[in-house]
Amino acid sequence: MAKLKGDAAVGEILGCDAWSPSPFEEHHPDFYWYGIHGVEILFTLMGPGCESVTRVATSDYDVVVGRWKDGRIGTFRGIRKGPRRTER
Repeated sequence: MAKLKGDAAVGEILGCDAWSPSPFEEHHPDFYWYGIHGVEILFTLMGPGCESVTRVATSDYDVVVGRWKDGRIGTFRGIRKGPRRTER
């Protein structure tokens, strides 16, 4: 992800939609069990400066929207039900 951010062929990162499995684990609060990996992708590409966060959650999914101080928007989808990765 860090190489992608600096790739001239990609250009400026204008936004990011990241996702990952996000099961709950009783010994870890919320995203800190596995969802943190998808959030890490989001912040690696978007960088610092997230000013606000809005979350919509159900028992099976989360959608989190962050607004950066320069006006960019990034999202994270946490998945607890259904396919969690793309087969190749």
